[in-house]
Amino acid sequence: AAGSIEGLVTFGDLSLVGVDLDALLDYLYKPETELAKAFEFPAKVKAKAGEGKALVGYMIPLEYKPKSEDIVIFMLVRDLMSCCFGGMPRPDEWVYVEMRNDEVASLFPYVPVVVKGKLIVGRLEDEFGFATGVYTLQADSVEAFKPPAEPNKSDEAAR
Repeated sequence: AAGSIEGLVTFGDLSLVGVDLDALLDYLYKPETELAKAFEFPAKVKAKAGEGKALVGYMIPLEYKPKSEDIVIFMLVRDLMSCCFGGMPRPDEWVYVEMRNDEVASLFPYVPVVVKGKLIVGRLEDEFGFATGVYTLQADSVEAFKPPAEPNKSDEAAR
């Protein structure tokens, strides 16, 4: 699938496994500490930020357009087992998605979606200043993920 989705960034690309966990937690929850101020995302993660990115995951709606079923904000999670049916996902296992330019998303329950837009790497805060995550995607589009077609066995045999 990696070759079939332009600008694809995977949750593996955004993994923070191996970073100093104490520094990451301070960065999120005690940003005034020296350890938090010294925290830096790995270069390979920072390199994935920018326009024209696409992520594949599962959507969990957070906010709908008033009086409609149109979604304007949702969580994109790596898999449903680490969120809905299990424990809370790690900070690098989900992305906060906001639709931009008055775009909206339809609900795609229990199926993977492709979300395209601008990926931002950095501390995300709620309206009270509390950390809520580390990745934001300002989305232009959301569509159901379609896996690449399987090669036809008879076509391969003819080669």
